[in-house]
Amino acid sequence: MLFNHNEIEKNCSENHHKLDFWLIKIRNHIFSAFNEIFGEKHNKKLKFKQQAIYEVLVNLIMILQLMSIVWYPHLDIPDWDSYSKFWDIIRITSYDNICAWYGLMNFCYYGTILIIGILSISFSVCAILFYFKKKLPNIIGIFLKKLADIISTVCLIPSLIMLLAILKYSVINPNSIDEWENTSPEDLNFGLFGVIFSSFCLVSLVIIIFFYEIFTSDIRHSSYLKNIRARSSGTLDLYKQLFYVAMCASYVWFGKKYIIYHQAICFSCSLLLSIKMVRFLQYFNFFENAIQVCKMGVLSLTLLIFIFGELFSNPLMIFIFSLILQPVFLFYVIKITLKNYKNLGKKILVNKFDFERKFRYLLTNPNLEDKCQILNLFSKYSKIAYFRKSKLFVLWEFNFCISIINDERLSRIKLIKIASCENSFEGDILEWRAYNWLKTKKCEEYPEIVYLEYLQKLAKIKRRDENLCYLIIKLQSEFVSKAPRMQSLISLCIKASKKLNNIELGYKNAIEKHKSYEIFELYNGFLDNILSNHKEANIIEKKKNGIDFSMIRHKNSDKYEDSDGIMLVSGIESTFGTIIYSNKKASEILKSSIIDLCGNSIFNLFPYIYGNRHRKLMRNFIFNSEGVEVPCHNHLFFQNQHGFLIECSLTIKLTAFNNDAYFLIKFQQISTLRQIALISEDGIVLSHSEFFPNYVGYNSKTIKNTHIWNIINFDMQNLKDNEPLIMKLNGGIIALLFIRKIIKSQVLRILIAINDELEIEKLREGQNKNLLENSEKDETISLVWIKGTVNSQESKDESLRFHNTVKNMQESLFSEHEDQHLLYSKSLTDMKIYKQSSAKSSNFYTAFLKKLIIDSKKKIRIVQWVLFLVVI
Repeated sequence: MLFNHNEIEKNCSENHHKLDFWLIKIRNHIFSAFNEIFGEKHNKKLKFKQQAIYEVLVNLIMILQLMSIVWYPHLDIPDWDSYSKFWDIIRITSYDNICAWYGLMNFCYYGTILIIGILSISFSVCAILFYFKKKLPNIIGIFLKKLADIISTVCLIPSLIMLLAILKYSVINPNSIDEWENTSPEDLNFGLFGVIFSSFCLVSLVIIIFFYEIFTSDIRHSSYLKNIRARSSGTLDLYKQLFYVAMCASYVWFGKKYIIYHQAICFSCSLLLSIKMVRFLQYFNFFENAIQVCKMGVLSLTLLIFIFGELFSNPLMIFIFSLILQPVFLFYVIKITLKNYKNLGKKILVNKFDFERKFRYLLTNPNLEDKCQILNLFSKYSKIAYFRKSKLFVLWEFNFCISIINDERLSRIKLIKIASCENSFEGDILEWRAYNWLKTKKCEEYPEIVYLEYLQKLAKIKRRDENLCYLIIKLQSEFVSKAPRMQSLISLCIKASKKLNNIELGYKNAIEKHKSYEIFELYNGFLDNILSNHKEANIIEKKKNGIDFSMIRHKNSDKYEDSDGIMLVSGIESTFGTIIYSNKKASEILKSSIIDLCGNSIFNLFPYIYGNRHRKLMRNFIFNSEGVEVPCHNHLFFQNQHGFLIECSLTIKLTAFNNDAYFLIKFQQISTLRQIALISEDGIVLSHSEFFPNYVGYNSKTIKNTHIWNIINFDMQNLKDNEPLIMKLNGGIIALLFIRKIIKSQVLRILIAINDELEIEKLREGQNKNLLENSEKDETISLVWIKGTVNSQESKDESLRFHNTVKNMQESLFSEHEDQHLLYSKSLTDMKIYKQSSAKSSNFYTAFLKKLIIDSKKKIRIVQWVLFLVVI
């Protein structure tokens, strides 16, 4: 057997991923083509009144077109010809009827095929251009957008009727035609050509109008006064387009013989659409809602009048009822729509559209004091699976954050939740549009995103370095072989030359954007040891020495650099809480190697009694966050691998990067003269700092799981909260401070020990109040995280801003240490594999360079000469 079962399974999995990759890539190119033509780029900015006039005219033409396919030119009703001239006037709005009157059906057919063909070919060309990273000229894009606007609105009904009729009469050959006057079946019989091209154009037209509805859809509530067609969803409009296609097909294929069935089916569908439009009010603007409801309502009433008129064989009743009932009906339709519009937020929430109306009502409510209420509303209903799995629900919250709160970082976090939602035609396209829009945004003012970009670039450069090492090994092996092949040597040299150029270019780009100490170090070593370009290496060394990284730090305290401990924690469901990156400073503070930290769970760094609570609250924060900075106490206890507590000050930010969630933790160890211990209710030491036993006079490394009164001879009852107890112990003086806090049904008991005489004297005189103030102000160095809602006004102001613009924050990226390892992966398996390979490659890289430089100088000279000859 060539493969065992595991290998076959692995290959199948790889092929499956490759297939998914290419399908996604093809889908993205198709979406890019439609977005290029249908998107906002080519929209002409009209004033609101101009948009209103345009909507009235377009919908008036469309309703007259729809009314013209309710009946046929010659109905089997007595005296119909006496009233048919009135209805013939309506048919003027369709270009197919005009062409039929003047005998230009061939011109009409070829013109329709030409327009649809131009659009279809343009989309294909546009997709191909996007593959080669090129775009259509702007003037062509504007022309195609106008063409799509026409074919999707005022020319839609005539085009559908024309194509369906050509398809019908190319298949069958009846004696007469019911749809038009002065037209014979021979005029519409194009044989096989008509069948093929009509079918192709019908499918293309349906695809175009469906994508047109979604890609021209604007679901941002902030567009309420800018775009008259801004709406909560395009679902009803998709159903409406489908109804138009079905109504035209019914009109053509049922014929005059079954007209009553055609009218009954169309009446049922139009009435259902009218009721749904009145109930959901999908458009944000009342005027547009009224137009759409009136259009469907007038069509429903017209169909109903014709049904009764044909049942009673009375054309006069059709004529009179149409003139009298239509205005009265329109009045009551608008009245009901207005009443429902005023009661947006008073309906019981049954589905996502009811929720959106409640959300819309809160946005327009002048009594709303805080926009946090809206985020809380989203958090409340996201607990229900029906809402949580809807992509529209997530996109409404995303657009609220990006366009109303103006918080791009928070909007990125909200969009992460869409990965767990159910797929839908509209949701998938709107999701793609959201991510595509985020790609165009620059994130220089967000230090955590810039830092993650830096880590990603650094990992990419290191992988290239590693690949170069393996390539040089192959080249060296070929040199020392018994029969070196010139062709292989030239091929390897060319590959090595390309890789060297790519690596050098990557270093230059990284240095320009990120003034990092490590980047300078790596680039200097690359120039000096690999390229032997000592002159350029000296220049880089001087630049590195000329940069004062500490001064850059003072310009922006939000920067991430090697003077702080930094850990990157995964927020992805499959690897939630896993540390995927740590710098050397973090490993020094926690007294653990980088290899041991990466791949470990962040919850193992907390005392075990609080680990699960942290896991739950971190997970909830992703779904219920009101800002990017995790609201936690400034002081936190970490627990290293030896079980000792380490008191740290820290900031934690939740960041969305590459469509995934990450917690970026920046912390520093607090230098104090005190030692701490966590005590249970029974007085058992749960955990303590490293030198706590020495402070209390106990000659042991650890006193974990020991009763505190077995260590210190005193009664716990004598200790009062936040009041120091000064006592003699082993010939010395020690001050004990006991703090008890109840937080969310959990009691946190901390025993602080101080043996410094100066500090004890200050405590005795009441001069040193910092410890007590910190205890009272921050609820002591508490491990327990605050829930998602921020109570302080300062935090609220920081997390949510309702101004139109946000103050730009100056940033620059600082250095990481030379030994850091970026384990940046979406699964724990990938992280562990990359961690091991990074460790091995780092050690191998160093050993190999020493061997290559010291023991093989002659071979390097040969490589350089071969490379020189290849370049020449």
